[in-house]
Formats: sequence, structure tokens, C-alpha cells
Amino acid sequence: MGLREALPRLKGPAGPAKGVPRMHTYRSIALLGVLAVLAVGCTTADSAAEPAGGTVTSAGDGSAALTPELPAKNELTAPQAVGDARKIIRAGYAQQMGVQLASLFAERSPAAVAAGFDINKPFYFAGVNLPRPYPQDLAGQADLALRAAALANTSNTTLTLASTPAQGFATKDTAVVLHCTVATLRGSASSHDIPVCAWADSWTIGVVAAFSTKIETGQGAADLQGAADLTIATRTAATQSSP
Repeated sequence: MGLREALPRLKGPAGPAKGVPRMHTYRSIALLGVLAVLAVGCTTADSAAEPAGGTVTSAGDGSAALTPELPAKNELTAPQAVGDARKIIRAGYAQQMGVQLASLFAERSPAAVAAGFDINKPFYFAGVNLPRPYPQDLAGQADLALRAAALANTSNTTLTLASTPAQGFATKDTAVVLHCTVATLRGSASSHDIPVCAWADSWTIGVVAAFSTKIETGQGAADLQGAADLTIATRTAATQSSP
């Protein structure tokens, strides 16, 4: 029923009926004004409830929140090879790095994978799969993941990350953040600098330490680019799409 049908008699007569106080006419006109305001208010509320775009999700308190679309879920495995580099059996350092990486993000209940590659030019990979997406502060996650390489020291070596900020590298996938830094590897007889890289996306975090890449004085930038390329190749080899 429309507003006119609901109020057939409230059309504002020219004058009050005989014996009817003028106040009743004023009340009828005022009631019409209130109903008109309410009708406009309902129309405005309905328009405001329509989202401009994105996905509407519950905020937990009964309200609605507009959230951006997340990248498709992917999952890491320990690949059998990265390019021509074959997986090696003895990869204790990689396993330790995976344990340390999982502990750095323990509040997210990650599942770790790890592997070592190329017995002649060894490099080690560790990664974690997150049960829920975490797209916030990917740069901070990559920086934190770099620490796993230093925390996974063996009895024969220690690894110390540089105190300077890690360097960011571009990737073809804009949903991935990649950082690399220099770390000093100290053994029983000698020490030298090596590159360590880490990536972070909404679903996975990974670290690659290239033990065989010795950074010479003045060549750090070139060696870090090579390590960044190796890390991207490792992520590609280790990544599987999840349904």
C-alpha cells in the first residue's frame, strides 16, 4: 500500500470542518511531513547499503567489511630439482632452517618444507605453508624470514646477517616480496660473505642460502641479483597450485 492509499483523508482541506478544532488540521499536515521524511530516509539507507565493489565479509561483530580479493592459494613442496641443480640427500642445514623459519611464525601454525641442492655448488631452501592467508606487511615478513638462515647454525659454521637493511628485488608476480642480504659465513678455518634471500606472499614464506656463492669485494650487488634469480627459480620449482 502506498503513502497516498494509507492516508486518503490527509490531503489538507481548505478549512476545518464545522465543529472540529483547527488543531486537528495542523496535526494532519505535520504527520504528512514526518512520513515524507521517513520515506526519504529509507531510500537513502538502502542506497548506502550497496557496496561499491570488492567482497563483503563479516567483521565478527555483525557488521560488514569490504575486503580486497586475495591471490589464489599456492603450496610449497620440496622439489626434486631447481633447474639443473638436483636435490641432495644430506641437507641438515636446510632442515634446521625450516625448523627456525616455522618458529619465527609459530603463531600462524605453519608447515615447513626444506631441501638442499647441487652437491658441487650447494644452496639450501626452507619454506613454510600458512594455513590461512596473511597478506599484511609482506616486506616485514621477508625481513623476519632472513633470520632463519642465521638461527640455523651448524656445529661447524656460523652465519651472521649484515646489519644494513636488506635489498628489495622486483618479481614478475606483484603479490610476492623478495629481499636479499649479505651474510658472513664463518667456518673452522676461514670466513667469507654469501647471499641470503627470502620471499613472502599471502600463503607462503621461503628462504634460500647460497653457500657456494662467495661474494667478492665490490661484487655484492651482482651476486645478490644472481641469488635473487636463484630464489625466484626455487620458489617456482617448489610451488604448487592448491584447489
